[in-house]
Amino acid sequence: MPLRFDSSALRLCLALAMGACCAVGCSTLDHPGPGMVKDAMSPIQSAFLHHRSAEERQTIDIFEPIDVDIRNFAGDVVITGHHGEQGARQGSLTLVRRAVHGIGRADDSEASLSDIALRTDLTEIEPGHFLLTVESTTSHSEPWFQRLDIEIDIAQLGAVRVHTARGHVVVRGADRGCDIETTDGDCRFITRRVIHDPMTIATSAGDIEVRLPTGSTGSFDAETVGGQVFSSIKTGRWLLRDQRNDGNSMVATLNAGTNRILLRTTDESIYISVSDRPDTSFSIISDL
Repeated sequence: MPLRFDSSALRLCLALAMGACCAVGCSTLDHPGPGMVKDAMSPIQSAFLHHRSAEERQTIDIFEPIDVDIRNFAGDVVITGHHGEQGARQGSLTLVRRAVHGIGRADDSEASLSDIALRTDLTEIEPGHFLLTVESTTSHSEPWFQRLDIEIDIAQLGAVRVHTARGHVVVRGADRGCDIETTDGDCRFITRRVIHDPMTIATSAGDIEVRLPTGSTGSFDAETVGGQVFSSIKTGRWLLRDQRNDGNSMVATLNAGTNRILLRTTDESIYISVSDRPDTSFSIISDL
């Protein structure tokens, strides 16, 4: 028996979807989570909110360690390394210019994409060690309607520096520490490689999640205004060493480490985890 669809119900669902898009506007659909969620939302944004985007992709045929330095005027940054594991695939750099002027301004969004300027550079800083640099700026008169989303996938990821705004930052599989600054976005640093390097992660209106493997060290200084600090230390020696520690701040050492790990946010929370398999859980620490 063939399936039958109730056309009136279908029209109602479409109307509700359009109404939700209009009601939410740029405040939510303009900035979903990075990666898969953003890709799923793009057709809706283009159809109902008149957002526009332009993508370019470059291949990275280098399997030696690559440090990453990103200075982005605004947008999400997702960086993935594979610890130089055998069979690591060809690397890639994906850059997506986005304009989100909103309903009735599709032409403005389309025309503004060319105002986003970017520069990429991949250089060998010493034998067998490379540096990938990405810089972006905009000359648009309404820069708050624009951003550049960056996604990097490489075989062996070294140290990471990301300075962006209005964007999420996700770093997976780094072999070294990080320096991350953003606003209005979540930050996640997840690695299976033991970390003994300094780290700085600062955002506003976003969660911070740090997941490190057994054997890592650190002198942690975590503080949030308007949120809480959580820790799940399953391996190693975790020493809380400041009597001022409370729900929204935590000063502690991991395995007597002296490498400073500075974590700062506002309005959201900080999650710290140390375990044998830090990369096994999918999202924000689930065992707290």
